[in-house]
Amino acid sequence: MISAVLIDNGSKYLEKSLESLVDQTVRPKIVFVGGSRTNYEIVESILSEKDKIIRNVNGIWNARLIGILKSNEKYILSCDSDTIYHPEYVENAEKSLQKYYWIIAGKIKPLENKLSGKIEIIFFYNLFRLPYAHRLGFRKSSFQKLISISKNKITRKIIGDRFDVDFLVSLNIVPVKKINEMICYVSVPTYYFRKILNI
Repeated sequence: MISAVLIDNGSKYLEKSLESLVDQTVRPKIVFVGGSRTNYEIVESILSEKDKIIRNVNGIWNARLIGILKSNEKYILSCDSDTIYHPEYVENAEKSLQKYYWIIAGKIKPLENKLSGKIEIIFFYNLFRLPYAHRLGFRKSSFQKLISISKNKITRKIIGDRFDVDFLVSLNIVPVKKINEMICYVSVPTYYFRKILNI
């Protein structure tokens, strides 16, 4: 009933991220989408035959879109390989998606003890509550309604090559329910915050 679409292109946390999804109290079907720098030996050693592995996809939005559309489950969790998920993350997400169309992890903690990472979590994750892609959950039917905007050339030019599902949600002002029981540990600062601070 629920799948986790995990995106990677060479994250040092790949193994731990995969293991955190496999060891859930409710085990999701994993749709793994890797890039040219992905260590596929790690992926194959952890995933089962019930999961899907899609190889050498270029571009984060392209990878996310392919993974979501390849999922056959009603509920989908958008995940990244630089994030580790609490053992009850999927269970709490599945329960919440029975009530809400879009949900977001309510508690974010840094994987590393970096000041820049803590600042990003305080301001971007908590204060502004941006719907970062790696902590979103949604019904597949709801996502399909947003796909058309990804073809907008003007939108792509404004956002750039990091266009992802979180921007689709933001631009469409989709109501997203924050679920405090969904906890994940994130490698921060992210690409966006590093670019802002020029670090």
